[in-house]
Amino acid sequence: MGSGSSVLNREQVINEVKKKYEVDPIETTKIVNDCKKVITKLNRQSKNFVPPSDNELEQKFNEMDYNGNRIISLAEIDKLISERYPLFDNKPALMRAYKASDSNRDGFVSLKEFKNLWKYIVYFNKVWEKFEEIDFDHDRRIKLDEFNNLSYKLFETKLTDKEAAYYFDLIDLNNAGMILFSEFCAFMVRRKIAFD
Repeated sequence: MGSGSSVLNREQVINEVKKKYEVDPIETTKIVNDCKKVITKLNRQSKNFVPPSDNELEQKFNEMDYNGNRIISLAEIDKLISERYPLFDNKPALMRAYKASDSNRDGFVSLKEFKNLWKYIVYFNKVWEKFEEIDFDHDRRIKLDEFNNLSYKLFETKLTDKEAAYYFDLIDLNNAGMILFSEFCAFMVRRKIAFD
């Protein structure tokens, strides 16, 4: 900035951030975290995460089935995603994908259920991104004020306080005064079904 050049090199950027951090560390931390989220989102969008084709299905299943017992556990899903697809390694989203794909509720994903697992991993990671946008303090719970302030990100319109409170209560299934990710997912799935 002092050199008259409009492009900063890495060292200049670090020095600028350090100066700003000394003035307002909380605001600087928030800006850095926001930048990380944007970068992660862009990387995730550019990452080609394609569900396996019917021809690749068994090969991909065997790849994830580390112990070879012909069923996939949550731990096996977590291992493959964290090692090969780290941009999709959001534990709450993986848990939702695992539960949604386990259609017979036996606690494992069979080869028959496997194709849906990939679709659910992509879908619930997108839902997780929305949840994180609204969860301003990143405590994995959305409070009414967070929901009220950022509900336009969900509904693409600013809700009145009364409308926001109505939707908040609708989503908060256990009436705990906060929306958990599982409740948020249930709402988003119902909303998707309603619009499809």
